[in-house]
Amino acid sequence: MNSNYKIQQTNKKWSKGPTKLSIKTKNPKTTQKIIKKAKTTQKQIKNHIKQNPEFKTSMKPLKLDEENYTGPIKMMIEASNKTGVGPLAAVAGTISHNSGKNINEPILIDNGGDIYLQGTKKYNIAIYAGQSPLSNKISIKTEPKNGLGICTSAGTVGHSLSLGKADAVTTISRNTATADAAATAIANHVNHPDTEKAIKNGLNKADDLKPNIQGAIIIKKDKIGTTGKIPEINLLKNKQKK
Repeated sequence: MNSNYKIQQTNKKWSKGPTKLSIKTKNPKTTQKIIKKAKTTQKQIKNHIKQNPEFKTSMKPLKLDEENYTGPIKMMIEASNKTGVGPLAAVAGTISHNSGKNINEPILIDNGGDIYLQGTKKYNIAIYAGQSPLSNKISIKTEPKNGLGICTSAGTVGHSLSLGKADAVTTISRNTATADAAATAIANHVNHPDTEKAIKNGLNKADDLKPNIQGAIIIKKDKIGTTGKIPEINLLKNKQKK
């Protein structure tokens, strides 16, 4: 996803392994605080996987009680249990959300299309949808005072594992980990050879995941479908660069 964050800001990119953060804040010290929290979160997840390899490989919930865990591991288990996919499907959203949690100022943290954002200013988030003619032509405009997760998964682009053929599935939730896992779960159902039926399958899955998600947008080829409570959607006149 691309973002337009219209306040005076500092932009910083940080990456380690599969984590690739694009951070927008008003304060360089806040940026460094976010990076520090991202490093800690990533290390906690990595250490847990070393002791529990199935946490990385399972494509379905591990039937774990999230109340027995804390921090990012609890967040991933909760997201997995709510959406029916493996806990690793929530990893990028978990890192974004955990890195921005308890920071009381406007921020945007984009972890490869899985975004946590908050603040009283308006954000304009363009959806990247691979080779679809709608790629970067649809945007979500929102003012998430208390924090919001906007995550995108796809079956035709990116490194994320998907069983479907969506060009983009974007989900909205107050919990970015849940939005991330839900995007994967919905994208897995966009798998019918007929484009409109494929989108319908995905929307039905999205409806099943309410109220854990507020809503979802599905893009496949030149078609788009939506369900739930979606922030303002705009059609962009000029295609933005990824």
